[in-house]
Amino acid sequence: MIGYLAVTGGDPFGYLGGVLVADEYGLPVEFRHTLPVRPTKLQRALYGNALDRYLRTVVITQRLVVGVEHDVPVVLVSEPSLVGDARFPLAHLEESGVDPIGAPGVVEPFAGAAPGFLLQLRADEAPLRLVTAAQPHLYPEIGRALHGAAETMDLFEPMERVRAGLALIAAGDVSAAA
Repeated sequence: MIGYLAVTGGDPFGYLGGVLVADEYGLPVEFRHTLPVRPTKLQRALYGNALDRYLRTVVITQRLVVGVEHDVPVVLVSEPSLVGDARFPLAHLEESGVDPIGAPGVVEPFAGAAPGFLLQLRADEAPLRLVTAAQPHLYPEIGRALHGAAETMDLFEPMERVRAGLALIAAGDVSAAA
């Protein structure tokens, strides 16, 4: 199972977050979301530029991750700024555009302002880049989970479903009728 977490923000709906846990086929096994968070004018004045990051990372991301019922090896987040310390490793997944690094399943750490690792999913394709605050000894476990999931699902597609769900929630269109 892999977790997917997205946060949307802005007026007029406020900030919303959602987390989807998907099984090995990409099918949903758990979905949680926040209610809209709408900061007041006073909060905007007092928090200044720090408000957006605080709402996204602490108020929404951390609270959603704490509530996840299933054990997942990683929660993929919608943007690198959401990566931080949490109950589960958080990682931002993106295409790397670099040359292959080895056999499928190989992980190669990288350092810098946004540390993480490269994951080779398939031979002769560019590896994926994962930005994460997870400890490097967890990289192989995260890599195995993602490599295994990629055998039966598109690793990027569930994030689009989380975003679509949040858009429906923001629009008030979550009726049970089909």
